[in-house]
Amino acid sequence: MKTLLTLFVLLFSSSVVAYEFTLTCVSDNNFLTVFKIDKTNLSMVRLSSKNLNNGDEWDNVNANLDIIYVENNIFYTFDRETTNNRTFGTLDLNENIFIDTAHYLQTYDGVNYTYTDVYECIRD
Repeated sequence: MKTLLTLFVLLFSSSVVAYEFTLTCVSDNNFLTVFKIDKTNLSMVRLSSKNLNNGDEWDNVNANLDIIYVENNIFYTFDRETTNNRTFGTLDLNENIFIDTAHYLQTYDGVNYTYTDVYECIRD
């Protein structure tokens, strides 16, 4: 009985401790971003970014986003991985929506100083 109880605790405690999933998001500008979300450790990692219109990919793979605040399943993030901009994001896990706003210090790729993308996301 003791062995059965130990096995039960080991099997079910690991599923409770880790709550990690992949989130695939496509923006209103046809931009794809994939994140790994860890709700237990409150971390968010950008796994890939790609422009679906022209196939361009960004090299910020495995970039950790700074978590500013988490409340009611909403993550507020800051990304300083790129050299010419800073990005603020809001991920609403209740609605599976990610809003990304970048502030550029100079004109970049035809975008003047700021932009906002709204993403619809699905979990794996």
